[in-house]
Amino acid sequence: MQERECMRIWDVQLCLKLKMKNQLQTNQDQLVVQQASYTRILMCFIILIAIDEFVKVCD
Repeated sequence: MQERECMRIWDVQLCLKLKMKNQLQTNQDQLVVQQASYTRILMCFIILIAIDEFVKVCD
């Protein structure tokens, strides 16, 4: 939606709703990305701990 269309009085509310919706969508996308990176970090820690334990057992 173009900014120019937003300037029309009856479009202002619609525009705000759309912007809010887009903002929410963006926040959700960022949250998904953050969760994915946390999961990856967690997996790395688990693998490192597992390798560490495995090495201890093998010694």
